[in-house]
Parts: sequence; C-alpha cells; structure tokens
Amino acid sequence: MTSVTSFLSDKILTEVINSSGISYQVYNQNQKLIYEILNYEVYDLFEYQKEEFLQYISYAFESKDLWQGTIVSKKNTDMQVTIRMIPIFEKQIFEGILVIYFKPVIKNIEEYQEMATDLKVLFDSSYDAIFVSDANGKTLRVSSACERYWGISKKEFLEQNVYELEKQKIFTPSITKMVLQEKRKISTIQKTSTGKTLLVVGTPVKDKDGNIIRVVNASRDITEINKLQDELLEVRSIVERYQRELEKVKRDYSSPKKLLFSSETMDKISEQTKRIARYNSSVLITGESGVGKEIIASMIHEYSNRAAQPFIKINCGAIPESLLESELFGYEKGTFTGAVKEGKDGLFLAANNGTILLDEITEMPLSLQVKLLRVLQESEIRPIGSVKTNKINVRIIASTNRKIETLIREGKFREDLFYRLNVIPIEIPPLRERKEDIPLLVDYFTQEFCMEYKVEKTLSKDAIHEILKQPWKGNIRELKNFVERLLIISKNDEINKKDIKYLLSNHSQETLPINIYFEDKLDLFKTLESIEALIIKRASMKYRTTTEIAEALSVNQSTISKKLKKYNINHRNIKQ
Repeated sequence: MTSVTSFLSDKILTEVINSSGISYQVYNQNQKLIYEILNYEVYDLFEYQKEEFLQYISYAFESKDLWQGTIVSKKNTDMQVTIRMIPIFEKQIFEGILVIYFKPVIKNIEEYQEMATDLKVLFDSSYDAIFVSDANGKTLRVSSACERYWGISKKEFLEQNVYELEKQKIFTPSITKMVLQEKRKISTIQKTSTGKTLLVVGTPVKDKDGNIIRVVNASRDITEINKLQDELLEVRSIVERYQRELEKVKRDYSSPKKLLFSSETMDKISEQTKRIARYNSSVLITGESGVGKEIIASMIHEYSNRAAQPFIKINCGAIPESLLESELFGYEKGTFTGAVKEGKDGLFLAANNGTILLDEITEMPLSLQVKLLRVLQESEIRPIGSVKTNKINVRIIASTNRKIETLIREGKFREDLFYRLNVIPIEIPPLRERKEDIPLLVDYFTQEFCMEYKVEKTLSKDAIHEILKQPWKGNIRELKNFVERLLIISKNDEINKKDIKYLLSNHSQETLPINIYFEDKLDLFKTLESIEALIIKRASMKYRTTTEIAEALSVNQSTISKKLKKYNINHRNIKQ
C-alpha cells in the first residue's frame, strides 16, 4: 500500500514533472523532508541556494499558513522559481507542509500546450483522486482514481453536483461544500460509500476580486493507514501501561521509606498521595506524632515530576527561633558576627526546583510566618541582610501534630498562612483507629530488626492479639520501638503473649518511683532537677532519638540535647 506521504512517484510522473517545470516536496510536522520530486533545474537551484529555501520553509512552519514567493537564481538570473507552501492539517492538527515549485514565466504558446498535455497526464495518472468543481458545486473534472475511491464512473460524476453526491452518501461530508461555505482551504477526513477513509484537501481558486471560481480537492486513501494507526495507538497504550507499572515497581523498590498498610483508610490516603503528587499545590499533612507524616511527604516528592530534584526536610521546632530564619532564607556575607564570611544559601534555595517539608510548622514563630506567606504568594525569598529577592520554584509541604484551628483562635498561627498551606489537606488517622494495619507493621518491623541484629524470631498469634489490644498513643513510632525492645529482651525464638504482657507492664508505669522526705531543709531546685533527670532518663530508655524524646516531652530537641549532657545521661543510638 502506498503511504500518505508517497505522492505520485512512478517514472512517468517523474518525466512529466521534469518537462513541466513543476516540482514538489513534502515536510512532516518536525520539519523533516520525507518526500520530494524536483525537476532538474529546480533541483540545481535548490542545492545551490539551499539556505535561502530553508529560511522560507522555516517561516512557513512558524506561520502555519499559505505562503508564496519567487526565488531568482544567483548563477543565472533568467532562472526563476515560484514557490507555493501549503500547510497540511488533519482534524485541525498540523501535519506538515507541501511545497510546490514552478517556473512562473512561459515564453510562448507551445509551452502552454506542452504544459496542458503534461498536466493532463499528471491529472489522469495520479494515484490520488483529484476533483474539480465550479463555484456552484458542479463537477467539472475528476481524475481516473475516482472510480476506485467512490465506486462511480467519471461520467456519473460529471452529471451531478457535490450536493447531490453528498445526499446519495457517495461521500460524507462534501469538502467542496465546506470550502464554498467557509471560503477557505479545508483539510479533513471523508468517509465513502465504498467503506474507505480519505484524507481530503479542498483548495479554493479565486479571481482577482476574491470570488471563488473553482474548488480543487485532492483525496488520498488512508483506510489502511488509519487501521495501522489504531493498532499503533493500541500498542503504544500497552507499552505506556507497562512503563507506568515498571516505574511504580521501581519507585516502590528503590524508595527509602515505605507506606505499609492493609486498612481501607490508608489505601485511600495512599491513592490520594499518588494522585496529587504530579501537581505543585501546597500540602498540609496533619496527624498525631508517629503516624507517618514524613513518609507521606516523601511519597508525594517521589511520585512527582520533581523526584530527581532535592527533597529538603526541616523540623521547625528543632531549630532555635534565632537561627530558623537564617536556616530557611540564608544570609548575605557580613550579616552576622562569627557567621560564614561568604554568606550562606538557605534551605529554600537548596530545595529549588524540588520539594521542602516544613515539619511541625506550628512551631514557627509569627515573624517567620509572614515571610513564609510571601514565599507561597510570590515564589521568592530575600536572604537576611540583602535588598534583592531570589525567584524560586519549590513545592511546600507542611506537617503538624497540633490542631491549627485552635492555634489560630489563640493568635499563635496566622489564618492567611493556614489557608495558603491547606490547599490539599491530608489527615492521617492514629494507629488505634486502623488496627488492621498493626499485624502488617509488626511483621515488617520484626523482619527488619531480625535482619539488623542477625536473629530469627517470630511472634505467635496470641502475641499479635495482645498487641492489638494496646492503644499505641505513640502510633507507628511507638510500635516500632516496642518491637525492637521485644526482640532484644525476649529469650525465646517465638515471642508469646506472656512476653508482650511482661514488657508492657515493665514499661507502662504511669507513676515515677520518687520519694520525697521533708527534713530540716529541702532544696527545691535540686529536687526538681532530680525529678527532671529521672523523667529524661526514663524517656531515653523508651525512645531512640532525641527528636522523639523531645516530641514525647513537648519540648525542643535542642533542650533535650542540653539536658542529656547536663545530667550525664548516656542515650543509646542518638540520632539528631
């Protein structure tokens, strides 16, 4: 089957074109030459002045409109070529450019006669169907291909106009009728009574006053091409589907953090996370401490088109208020005594084109909330000590375990900032409200710690049942720490219900074993310090990191670090 772009290419047509002086080229939508037949003179001129030709072709691609002009040969000024560039559209989609070259000056009647003969041969030998009608739609001339395309003879065509042919559904729609109605060139798809699909280009021919005197249609059979395109689209759809699946598997496999769940609630949150990831809107993640807010934020980044860019996480409550502004926005050189001489880029600039997670956003002081609001509104930052602003492209995700609405009423959080952050809210329920996730999490943590500590231990069904009874106020973080302690302390390879109860009773005391005796004198400050030391020591036994201890005791992480040093408490596995 001849393709759409392989117009009249047989030897007879080539000879006709060489003798007639008419040549053409076909360029696809990417400006790539895909077919050409050039007569000898035009070919020489095209090769010698190729750069000039390509400039006109580039202009035609930019304008996507009909263009005509004349080029004079630099070697022989008597040699002139008129160029007509016709854009090709299919269903209003730009497909390419048809470029026709012909010599505009014919010296005598013999040349006219020769051209008429050549054009008749060209007309009748054309693989495409050429259909010419007058301004009333009456058929004036049709090429030999018409019977192959529409199933009726030349004589039957010449006896009717396009309106009658359309009523008989010989073709639908009539391109000639559309050209006459809209008074412009039309390129569209036509269906025939023979079951063919044609690509038809209808071109109006106008007199000097702009009135249409002829309509010339060129029709190409694209039935088989349409079938191939449909098959190609189907194959492409399958490939894209498999590609998406592979990318999902790759992300899930390579992701440093995983969202583990079996509950319907978390399944909806997971789907929502993936769905919103491709957008750049701000996200506010809320939920109790330890429910997995940071993992959700990581998923949003990993499933977004920013995945290859930086993902910066900052705990607004872990950095002293006096340093938080410089950490976020940076500062110019010479701003602070003792600071880096060259100045410093802030975390917003470090996250440019990526994502920044502002954890515990409610700990941010009001003075900085104003600056953050400007970042959200204007997408720009101004380092401390600078008079210039820097444009940034950062997606902001904020998280908190506190009720922002309450803080707004108390005047501790800006309402306008809340609305800017809360474009896409995600609320993660506590573990006690989705207990069906607990067995899966326990199994995952058990395998993780067994691999880390090189042991082989399992939990019995009654042990899992006992774990399900607990409230887990610290949520997933508390559950993970409990599983780790369980594997370390338990003597048996199979952990049972008794092991669970023992560990829970040993670590769930609500009262502290403190005895105070009022003798002659009581040093209140020393007594308070001893109680404080005991509380921090107890918390350090339960939690793995200073950040977790700080969250459990509702203080800043920096405070915990200072207290551990003050009371000489050796906290194991400290992570900042």
